[in-house]
Amino acid sequence: MAVDVIFLSELVRELAGVLDGGKIEKVNQPSRSELILTVKAGGERRDLYIGGIGSGGRICLTEREYDRPSEPPMFCMLLRKHLVGARITSITQTEGERIVELSLDAPGMFGEGEKRGLIIELFGRNANAILTDGDGIITDCLYRSGGAMEDRAILPGMKYRYPDNPHPIPQTSKLLDDFLKSGLNSPSAFIDGYYGEKAEEERRRRRTGDLVKRVRTLRDRTERRVEAQREELLEAGKRDYYRECGDIITTNIHAMKKGDRVLKAFDYYSENGSEREISLDPLKTPQENAAWYYKSYTKLKNAVTHLTREIEKGEREVFYLDSVLDELSRASTLREAMAIREELEAAGVIRSGGGKKKELGRREGPMRFISSTGTLIRVGRNNLENDRLTLKDSAATDVWLHAQKIHGSHAVISCAGSQPDEVTLSEAASLAAWFSQGRDSGKVPVDYALVKHVKKPSGARPGMVIYTNYRTVIARPDGELCERLRQK
Repeated sequence: MAVDVIFLSELVRELAGVLDGGKIEKVNQPSRSELILTVKAGGERRDLYIGGIGSGGRICLTEREYDRPSEPPMFCMLLRKHLVGARITSITQTEGERIVELSLDAPGMFGEGEKRGLIIELFGRNANAILTDGDGIITDCLYRSGGAMEDRAILPGMKYRYPDNPHPIPQTSKLLDDFLKSGLNSPSAFIDGYYGEKAEEERRRRRTGDLVKRVRTLRDRTERRVEAQREELLEAGKRDYYRECGDIITTNIHAMKKGDRVLKAFDYYSENGSEREISLDPLKTPQENAAWYYKSYTKLKNAVTHLTREIEKGEREVFYLDSVLDELSRASTLREAMAIREELEAAGVIRSGGGKKKELGRREGPMRFISSTGTLIRVGRNNLENDRLTLKDSAATDVWLHAQKIHGSHAVISCAGSQPDEVTLSEAASLAAWFSQGRDSGKVPVDYALVKHVKKPSGARPGMVIYTNYRTVIARPDGELCERLRQK
């Protein structure tokens, strides 16, 4: 549902009351269709959201956290150049239209001062932000449209024109009715909550969808390579045949001559003492034919060693990529998805975007739960976090848990060296089962051991550990328990 003219008037009234006279301190562009202006007004810094993903354009104050790319798009750089330091002199709505205009006193390139306008059009699925100079000439915009010969082209260098035929103002507004029923005092808080969750989910879906596709492609490619190597290994298993042929040729070399194409001789390697027919190269001497078979044997013998090592490496890679796919299936926020991307880049599985390292913002840290008896249980969100939780941030006498033989999160009971009570152990096992591939199963075996018995093999991928001195309990994945115990 798009923001309508009536509700927009409520938003503009609020924005004008909060931001009039405010100074723009920062401009960020989290995505192609979103802008965040940080404005200091009335002694407070407020974020003004402009844009929209998937649910229609909007403008509102927001307290949500967004990506702050270290390499901003060109339009963001342009806005920073002209708007950082600018004062908002007024915020108005074009009568009968979903258009909001911010009138600005900007510092200018040399501090001489200049008039600027930032016009927000809330048409269609996305908001358009249009930067104009004091004469209404478009400097640039978020979305360009039309051709140079059209009356209402939105292009740099063109005069900005308001729509010629304003839409009729509706008599009612469902958004306004819903806002009044919500009991909230702020139209921004209402609209940010109304669209924000959907936008966050859409943003997460886009990010995880891209990652899932890339990881699945890598996983399938690796599995195909491993399968081909297994076939090569099977062929290399015939290496003894070449050594035997070399031996038989050497034994019968007195009866051979250069030019022979085949040797038929007693096969003393067969159980029934049959004759073996061996192909020969007529251009080679008997000694050279024997040497060729021995060389082929040595080559295949070395191939077995190499292929065995490569197959084991490939199988570990497939196992790791499966664990990442499991992480992505359970990522519930954009930050979690971005943390998984960071993990893949750190592991060298995918390339980073190039240039400076992306700023992913504050790490969320492991999920925290308090058992029914008051004991802290922490659960990792991804493989990098699993490593930090288990190997760096937990005491040697804490209790570590993991779903047995399937992918899942590490869980740690912070028990200060004492034996955890049965209730805490049972609840922690349920959490480990819930945050694993066994989430949809009725019962999941969960292994647990002291953290000091959990080790990371040299060179192992993130999240991969081995453990000893463990016990196993059968746990039931319980989402309701998870929500009840989660520390907010």
